[in-house]
Amino acid sequence: MDWYENLPKSCPPKDAKEPSGGSYYRILNSEHPSNTDFLSYRALDPNKRFAVSECQAMAISLFTDIASCQAIAKLPKFKGKDLHIGELTLTKSDGLIAHTPNKNSTNHYSWWRSKCFDIKSVRLVNE
Repeated sequence: MDWYENLPKSCPPKDAKEPSGGSYYRILNSEHPSNTDFLSYRALDPNKRFAVSECQAMAISLFTDIASCQAIAKLPKFKGKDLHIGELTLTKSDGLIAHTPNKNSTNHYSWWRSKCFDIKSVRLVNE
């Protein structure tokens, strides 16, 4: 698969799966989704040390429900930002996903995006 970002060896992990048309949600910075809304933490902050593996730092955070996005949007790092929620319907050509629950949400997934993902497929959700 052609990855959107240059992933390290052994990434995505072996437990990552092909998505099968399910809906996932992501916090967006604009009403008009763009590639900058779908970059990994590593791409956004190349020198930062993260509390997760390098492979997971190279993934994009998604959630299986809108409520999880709304809860995450209340964290201090998002304070004062005009945020939106986008719905993605991911298929096997869009990359690989893994369930990666964390302290903020049990509904968290990590997504390793392929170059095939079409930004125009993202639907803005009325919060």
